[in-house]
Amino acid sequence: TGAALMLESMGRLNQKHLIIFVVLKDPLFQDIQSASIEDLDTVTRAVVSSGLKQQKDSVLLQLRRMGVEILETTADALFQDLTRRYLNLKRQERI
Repeated sequence: TGAALMLESMGRLNQKHLIIFVVLKDPLFQDIQSASIEDLDTVTRAVVSSGLKQQKDSVLLQLRRMGVEILETTADALFQDLTRRYLNLKRQERI
């Protein structure tokens, strides 16, 4: 799968580099998960969304175990959050 290939590649990269893996939060998924279930379409969206979230959480857990830095943020806050994370890593002398 795509996730397996990505994990394999990250494992190789992580041997020589510090990786900051950016995950953009999708407000659509949050809306779907918090929506009240009213009909079959809503149930279908909730089930699919839940499955995708479980897959994402599984991949992120594996990346964390490998020592990859994970940054979950919104598109609007990406620049500030990434800069903050970089400076924190630099302050910790990891870069």
